[in-house]
Amino acid sequence: MNKDGIVDIMDLSIVARALGTYPGHQKWNPEADLNNDYVVDILDITLLAKDYGMRCLCYDFDEPMDWNVWNVVSGNWSVLNGSLEGLSSAEGLIYSRDVIWKECTLTARVKITGDSQTAEAAFCFCFVDTGNFYWAGLGCWGHRVSVSRMVAHVPEEMVFSGDSAEIVKDFWYIVTIKISGDTIMVYVDNVLELTIKDPIFTNGMIGVRPWDSHIIVDYITVSGFVSTPIFDELEVYRGFACGGDDFIYERYTTEHFKKVRQLGFDCLLVEIWWSNFIESDKDAVGVYNEQNLQGLRRSVDLALSQGFNVILSGRVCYNPIEMPDWAGWATHDYVNLQDEGLDRYAKFWEMMVQRFPDCMYCLWHMPYHMQGVDSYRTDRYYTVTFPTLLSAVRKHSNNNVIFVPIHQGSGSGRDSYYYETATPFSDKNIIYGCGHMTDQKVEYGSNWDYNYQKLEDAFKGIKRFKETYNLPMMSVEYFPLQWERGKPISQSRLDCLAESLKRMDKYGIGWMYWRLSHQQRGGDNILEDLENFEPNLSILTILQTWK
Repeated sequence: MNKDGIVDIMDLSIVARALGTYPGHQKWNPEADLNNDYVVDILDITLLAKDYGMRCLCYDFDEPMDWNVWNVVSGNWSVLNGSLEGLSSAEGLIYSRDVIWKECTLTARVKITGDSQTAEAAFCFCFVDTGNFYWAGLGCWGHRVSVSRMVAHVPEEMVFSGDSAEIVKDFWYIVTIKISGDTIMVYVDNVLELTIKDPIFTNGMIGVRPWDSHIIVDYITVSGFVSTPIFDELEVYRGFACGGDDFIYERYTTEHFKKVRQLGFDCLLVEIWWSNFIESDKDAVGVYNEQNLQGLRRSVDLALSQGFNVILSGRVCYNPIEMPDWAGWATHDYVNLQDEGLDRYAKFWEMMVQRFPDCMYCLWHMPYHMQGVDSYRTDRYYTVTFPTLLSAVRKHSNNNVIFVPIHQGSGSGRDSYYYETATPFSDKNIIYGCGHMTDQKVEYGSNWDYNYQKLEDAFKGIKRFKETYNLPMMSVEYFPLQWERGKPISQSRLDCLAESLKRMDKYGIGWMYWRLSHQQRGGDNILEDLENFEPNLSILTILQTWK
């Protein structure tokens, strides 16, 4: 009633002020007469209460696109002459991140242009992520109107009518989709075409999805009840950090990923040594190992097919003083201090984002790992290097980026200290990360002395940052049980793991437990039996308790 798009206490106050009035009364307000019976009474308040909490949004595309709200997954998208224009050679997909809708009605005015290879235009709803959502619209699956769903990246048409040959190009259609409970109704030009019940997805975002077509969307309106706005909802991912070689050399099968997923974890972080696996020739700038990229792509697809979120994490260097062969040729300073190195690493990330648009990205996994660092290097990383890498990603994607502060060297303390004074970046799609977050001596093989205060101190910065800004966070390599060949894990170290996870759960911090490996045998590997792909139950039981 007050034109702010939300039915709330402000609207109730408008009706309340006009209560008992009628035409000619000095406080008469015709907008408060919701049932148009020429008196504002309890019936009007009842009608308002029925819609209390309802919200209405209109995307009219009259302003430049807000890329903090709209996220492009695939296809080419732009705003031109007050309309959203989408062009794709296969699946095109863009979705709005600003609101999670429950029961709602989506209405859009859309046109499929005459140059389209396929006459197809659809709208997504109950969009959970790129592998889980409904879509409905025109021309899908060769039918005039249809409703479909994507579950764990597997598409399925649920109901349809007519033939796509009936669709007229360069003609404006009004498509309306109503979601009420588990019922989906689709209207075309105000005529009910399809109804179906399906209970799988109950809320989510909205989006647009053409296929091999060129579409123009004049507007999209959505009205209904809102769940939590996504920018206020904390994203917590818990799973495993994996060596990139296992993915690149395709050591995992679908059955392997299925087994890990059945353990109850939702995310895999893949550590990619940039100058070893991808750009291995120092003198061949921008020449990438295509065989390794294709192997990585196939493994990522298998993980996605089992419902995992996948984070690609770039590693630059291990210890430049005694650099092991498996770490590649690049150094921390080459990327952080030299413009040539920073530009080269940024271009690597541009390539990765375009090759892997369905992943999240950790741009620098543990910068200055195993190396002390001075204030100049620290300041440049935070003010130049990371913003440059983030800008490179944002040219192509608004997917989540994981930021990791400087690791500060293996002997100089926790990288979580950074968060004792840190402030957030302006980018809304950042998960704030760190590396190790336990008693360091315990990480490197010693028994835990049950010093709970020292453990609390390790979380001091994390606690302060979460309480101040309430932003998503994760440990990118949760590492309390470093590999010890042939040695069992002492109970004290397992207790330290449990106490650490308990605190991470308390503060809503995600974690990628190091490690899941199909090759390394050792105390920290979640796999105890590599041949049969069976987990170490002493570790797994603790992880599952706090996942």
